[in-house]
Amino acid sequence: AVARALDRPPSADPWAAIGPFRVGGAATLAFHGDDWEERAVARRDRGDWLVRIGDDERPLRWWRDVGGVWTVAFGDEVARVGFVERSDGLEIAGGGGRWVVREGARPSSAGRRGRGPADGRVRAPLPGKVLRVEVAVGDRVAAGAPLVTLTAMKIELACEAPAAGEVRAVHCRPDQQVTAGAVLVELALERDGQDDAAPPPAAATPAAATPAAGGATEDGGA
Repeated sequence: AVARALDRPPSADPWAAIGPFRVGGAATLAFHGDDWEERAVARRDRGDWLVRIGDDERPLRWWRDVGGVWTVAFGDEVARVGFVERSDGLEIAGGGGRWVVREGARPSSAGRRGRGPADGRVRAPLPGKVLRVEVAVGDRVAAGAPLVTLTAMKIELACEAPAAGEVRAVHCRPDQQVTAGAVLVELALERDGQDDAAPPPAAATPAAATPAAGGATEDGGA
């Protein structure tokens, strides 16, 4: 996530270009997930990036191949990863795991309650081959259910549902080669217990009026 943040092109805003990297020589970058937060301090040293996480400072280098896979070296540790921008954060896959990372400090519990699930488009985190399609159009799935299994970089990756919902479209098939970021499955997500695509509930039928005490009945009797 640090490499991805540092790889962005510089801002066109001249004040942003002055920024902490030039004024103070270093900048603190914050990242968080649902239940964690981490900070990294990045600074330039003769054209290279040095990144400190906790008390551990090492050189950080990265490069990308034509398929969109990144090779990231943090000191002597090297990993090949893929990045997919999602509506709920940056998905990182590789090195035997998958994570969704968001930039900035971790919000308060009130702020987290206000954040909804992703947009329902499940994308390939890395270029690879479709090993299995686990669902069909019309299936209802729970949050975290596997939808498509890819094989990439000699590992299997399960692409999971970001929230409960219904499968509306499947855009891949077994043995198909897919690129990083390709949409594999589209879901109609459930929010607050209702399907996003569900029609609004019908208006309630007014209940029959109950005669007041001493009032006239339907046949005019007292």
